[in-house]
Amino acid sequence: MPYQRGSGPSLCSQENRRRPRFYQIYELLERELATLWQNNIHLHNRCQELQFRVTLLQNRLDHATAEWSLRYHNAARDRTNTICQGCHVHVADVRLSLCFHLLCRGCYSNQGPEAGLREPPGPSAFWTCKACCTSASA
Repeated sequence: MPYQRGSGPSLCSQENRRRPRFYQIYELLERELATLWQNNIHLHNRCQELQFRVTLLQNRLDHATAEWSLRYHNAARDRTNTICQGCHVHVADVRLSLCFHLLCRGCYSNQGPEAGLREPPGPSAFWTCKACCTSASA
């Protein structure tokens, strides 16, 4: 049976009905892709910022660790027959304080409200610096 115009489903009408739906889906996917791309750019920038901050913190930690190690090494290398950094008197035995100062027994602080609660430190213990400083920086 030959094809007659108007008989049966028309390909053009089916295509016209499908086309708007296809374009709607395409535009929706395009918008979602643009949103995802913007989010990706934002996350990439945020990730770079966080990596930079982590690098800065790591550098600060490395610097502080190296400084602490150097101070401890310098303060602990020879603690006999040296000068007290509190009173600047040559003494036979000094102790290493928490602030890395070498102090004689006369320069140790054992006064204050907690003096009765504090036990005297042993020969190799850390002592509190009284005369040299008020902070941990030497």
